Amino acid sequence: MAATRTAEAETGRLIAAAHMWRERMRGPQSSAADKAAFEAWLAADVRHEEAYDRAVTIWAAYDGLRGDDIAADLMEPSLGEQWVRFKSELAARFKTTRGRLAAGGAITAAFAVCLVALLPLFQTAAPEDVILSRATFASSHGETRTVILADGSEATLGPETQIEIVYDGDSRTVSLSAGAALFDVVSDPARPFIVRTGDLTATALGTIFDVRKSSGVARVAVSEGRVRVGYPLAVDGQAFSMDTKVVLSAGQQVAATEVDGLRAVRPIALDKVGAWQMGSLIYDGAPLAEIVFDVNRYSDASIVLAGDTQALAAMTITASFAANDVGRMLELLALSFPIEIENGDDDRIVIRPKTGL
Repeated sequence: MAATRTAEAETGRLIAAAHMWRERMRGPQSSAADKAAFEAWLAADVRHEEAYDRAVTIWAAYDGLRGDDIAADLMEPSLGEQWVRFKSELAARFKTTRGRLAAGGAITAAFAVCLVALLPLFQTAAPEDVILSRATFASSHGETRTVILADGSEATLGPETQIEIVYDGDSRTVSLSAGAALFDVVSDPARPFIVRTGDLTATALGTIFDVRKSSGVARVAVSEGRVRVGYPLAVDGQAFSMDTKVVLSAGQQVAATEVDGLRAVRPIALDKVGAWQMGSLIYDGAPLAEIVFDVNRYSDASIVLAGDTQALAAMTITASFAANDVGRMLELLALSFPIEIENGDDDRIVIRPKTGL
């Protein structure tokens, strides 16, 4: 069909352009004008970054081989490129099918079935990486710590945060289990800088950005440059293994949960990115469980939820707190939510639903 042929032609152009830029940027002969043109090409379309990352990965794995030595399946379109083709085919079928699905739930179910059927086609094998360096850094309760990474990038850790960094020939990967970290990344187009926390991935190209993971909510905010964020697709609360992606620019943020997947991109003031470094906790539509998790990393007292904890945890608020002023934070929560706060004798603070409601 015409839509498929158009998508295939566009995919071919993307792959060719990506390999052209890989060759043009890999040597010292690239000029400042070349670099500016390259950055403009990357910014023009999110698929350009995906195609370029794939071109660099393939070349690193097969450097020195002739073109006809490279396995044909590795030159097939990437996941993002196949997704463009799939959308075109799906749209064409909906236009030509006589019996269209009318119910929204049925459309969602059919869409999910199509995705599940296509997922095996999207699997590609990665070459085994040779680890060049590995390091682990951690911060203690209430501590904020800045460390210099092997490539010269900086990572500032919030309290009770641990990161593991693995550098290989193709990428620089940081694993964040929980907590918060602000990254100031040294650019290296040949080795993307990738932060993983749970199912979320944040890929940067020379930038400053904040990644937080608290009580099932992952957040990314950017103060300089651009970051590509990926997270499993969620349909009606069910997660799939195929990622959805957004590209954040300076002054943008996004949150992700298992139930919602990637939420809508929202603005953020540049001076608010990584504000936790100065002891300021800022939230935009955050659940109470996330706030309690964060405050417990700073506070000497232990805050717990009691009673209907599921309902309490899901209550959301937009507010800012000083991390060292737990009393003021609790006052604001009490004004915002139908809750009761009890101070125990063992440095425990209990939050429970207000009775009689």
